[in-house]
Amino acid sequence: MASDKFIGFIMTIIGIAVIFVEAYYLIYQPIMDTQLIAGFAAQYWALAIPVFLAILGLFLIVIWIGYTMMTTPPPEEFDFEEFEKEIKKEEEKKE
Repeated sequence: MASDKFIGFIMTIIGIAVIFVEAYYLIYQPIMDTQLIAGFAAQYWALAIPVFLAILGLFLIVIWIGYTMMTTPPPEEFDFEEFEKEIKKEEEKKE
């Protein structure tokens, strides 16, 4: 199932991109903005840090799921005919 690997890759890339964008807008940009530091810095950081940590946690889970989808081999095909033969053999043994 190549589509599962592709979807996992896309999930991983999107998760990494969202984390970097959020880090830029919630952490890096406000540090570089001198008006924010001089003004209401405590109120901003009281909200920005928990929001960033929540987004980080959520998208780390998305990255983990995407990576797992990329690296897990597809399951083996199930042979129903062989399964039916085994069931018949077991039924014959019981009789």
